[in-house]
Amino acid sequence: MSGQTVSAQDVTGEDDFGTSFSGGTPTGGNQTFTSRTISPDNQSNFGFSGAPGVFPTSFFDYFGISDRRINFDVADDSASSFPPDDFGFAGASGSADDFLNFFVLSDLTNPANPSGLGQVTWQFDTSAPVDPSQPYDVHRISVDMIAYGDFEADDNLVWSAGVATPPSAPALVPYLEFGLTAAQDAANILYGVTMDGGSTYERSFTPFFEVDEWNCLLANGAGSVCPATGGTVFFHPLDNGGPGDDGVAFNGFILEPIASDPNNVERAYEVTNANGTFTELEREAYKDPLIEQLQGSFAQLDNEKQTFTFVVKEAGDVLTLEMLATQNSTKEVIAFDNLLVESAVLGDANGDGVLNNFDINPFGLALLDPAGFAASFPNVDANFVLDFDCDGSLNNLDINPFANKLLGN
Repeated sequence: MSGQTVSAQDVTGEDDFGTSFSGGTPTGGNQTFTSRTISPDNQSNFGFSGAPGVFPTSFFDYFGISDRRINFDVADDSASSFPPDDFGFAGASGSADDFLNFFVLSDLTNPANPSGLGQVTWQFDTSAPVDPSQPYDVHRISVDMIAYGDFEADDNLVWSAGVATPPSAPALVPYLEFGLTAAQDAANILYGVTMDGGSTYERSFTPFFEVDEWNCLLANGAGSVCPATGGTVFFHPLDNGGPGDDGVAFNGFILEPIASDPNNVERAYEVTNANGTFTELEREAYKDPLIEQLQGSFAQLDNEKQTFTFVVKEAGDVLTLEMLATQNSTKEVIAFDNLLVESAVLGDANGDGVLNNFDINPFGLALLDPAGFAASFPNVDANFVLDFDCDGSLNNLDINPFANKLLGN
């Protein structure tokens, strides 16, 4: 095959959600799939900036393909128009990737989506291009993940996949799960974020009520004819008008720890009177991150992209991938991007698309001299294509499975 570039692992699908929009439809980029279904579908709903993906009941609740314009909780303006920005991930530093599309979600539980569920399903063509008798039987899927805010145990995002040949339906198996166990939630795990401008923060400002709104709440209580309250409110005994009130206005502060100093006092005052309970937060610590639960590393998400990879060892003409999420609050942002599906014939050491006797010597080379193998077969990833037990690397445990498949066992 002199002069021809071969690769044992072929890109059978990808989705970077495009580079721009035509209406609410993402265009450009790398969107290679047989189908993509988004539910609920908000691509025809546009926020105040013209970006798609918001729920029809609120610009602050969203689930869909969008860009940095969708919300200031998503946009990171610390390197441009707002240097103190301490909440966001999509920067404006001039990098081309800052302005491209991604999938983002926040506050799925809302009047337009009372179930609180969000789902995206892809189908990818994984029929073998070289020899139908030797189908792709191993697939590597990677995705970039982002999440930041103060999550709870009922916030959850799961990636599942399965492979089958129609009309058979795939059995979807979960491979990645981002969430919090009850114990992790109770531990109040603290973390920080790094913004586009280079500053790091262990806490973020939360929006103040407008003065008129705050005074209206105190005077009349929630539910009266006042400007929008912006959410549920609570109060502190020192400022609630009750027996514990010391008579000094707005001095009831709550301890809000940060990662570098768990005893640090972050200001968050609460006020309760006969009309109800109200809270006005000044700053809130970054705590309770989403944590990956299935791969054993317990990686914590934050506002910088982290790539997660898993391997599906099944044969079939169609790979189905599903993302299922539950999430119930604003100021909790989840995003993902750069979905990639690679498929291979397991054991195809020389990268010609089939497993046969010509793969024996390359397999041995990969096992005994990884550097020499990489030089001879630069387009074959031995730790994927030759990793029969899917433990992430080629080693002696893969010898017998390779021999068994070669012999047809």
